[in-house]
Amino acid sequence: MIDNMDSSKNNGTATNASSTSDIPSRTEGEFTSLLQRWFPRALVYREWRLNRTKYLLAGFLLVAAMVGQMLLQLTTPPYLSEVMRPDVVAVAAGNLSTSHVVLASVAAVLLGVLVLQGDTGKGAVFFTLSGPVKRKDLMRVKAGLGLTVIAVAYVVNWAILTCLAMQYPTPQAQPVLGVMGSVSFAHALISGALFLTGLAAAATCSNLVLAAGGAFLAAAVPLFVSNMLYFFNSTPFNGMSLGTPYAHWFNVLTSIISQASPLDNFHVMAVRTDSFTSLAGVVYALWFVAWSYGFWRLGAHLFEAASVERMSDTFFYPALWYVVLAGMCFIIANVFGHVFTDMQNGYIFMVWFVLFYGLSWFVIRRLVRTAGSRMEGRS
Repeated sequence: MIDNMDSSKNNGTATNASSTSDIPSRTEGEFTSLLQRWFPRALVYREWRLNRTKYLLAGFLLVAAMVGQMLLQLTTPPYLSEVMRPDVVAVAAGNLSTSHVVLASVAAVLLGVLVLQGDTGKGAVFFTLSGPVKRKDLMRVKAGLGLTVIAVAYVVNWAILTCLAMQYPTPQAQPVLGVMGSVSFAHALISGALFLTGLAAAATCSNLVLAAGGAFLAAAVPLFVSNMLYFFNSTPFNGMSLGTPYAHWFNVLTSIISQASPLDNFHVMAVRTDSFTSLAGVVYALWFVAWSYGFWRLGAHLFEAASVERMSDTFFYPALWYVVLAGMCFIIANVFGHVFTDMQNGYIFMVWFVLFYGLSWFVIRRLVRTAGSRMEGRS
């Protein structure tokens, strides 16, 4: 009897040991199953085969923009005399000029627009959605592949910049890895945010120019709000600006809001001598992660809710034409408001602005309706 008890104890111990050893394998299997459910292998393969040229070209442009611009800086004063010093390379990487930012931003936005328009343009959407493909899965796969390409591109950037900086070891070599990592990480976050903004814009529009323009306008909303605050803080209203009693806080708020835009380069310049371990770096990182996730969810929802019959139209949602009209009227009213006033009295400018906004809204709508009626009459 004692022998039976001992044997049962041994069997229990062996069973517990085997179940404990199975935990990692079960966890790995669950993760693999989850990954397969989120990114179906057949859909990933299809997406890569269909759009691999766009992904690879965008990755190349992101690498060429950053490394090429930095090499140009290192071969011109004031860096030329101290070329290859690690701290100088780090500062040059943080001081990337506007041309790099523009090229990287355009590459990221166009990647987001083009990879979706390959499925929605020229009737391809009917072929795409005729099979057992969920639109949300399609958006998730495109977002995952795009973000992977962007991440790989900036890892390559970081490796190249670090190799350049570390060729000649100096006392300043130690912090370079962190600075290079911070700069590359900041650019990767911004490019990822712009890519998903472009993807969301393409989920509402079949026209390349309008979709890309809409993505840039959406990314510029914080800059627009910041400029409006600056206007109220700097323009006199009956001899005194509205923000005069709180001028300092107006300036702080204006700066914070402008930095919320992926098109603002301040956050990249701010980390050239710091890292993303600081509080500001963590806030920037979390904000752009939230921005990216929000635009992906928005794009997936809009793409899923759009009618297939309307995907051959310029806008999948006709109400977006009013957004375009509102933007055109704003630009016209702003230009003529500055032309007809000397900006010495904000109230006068606001009166002219409202007047020209309403007038341009009426005239443009009337012209569009007249042109539409004539086209229908000819047909």
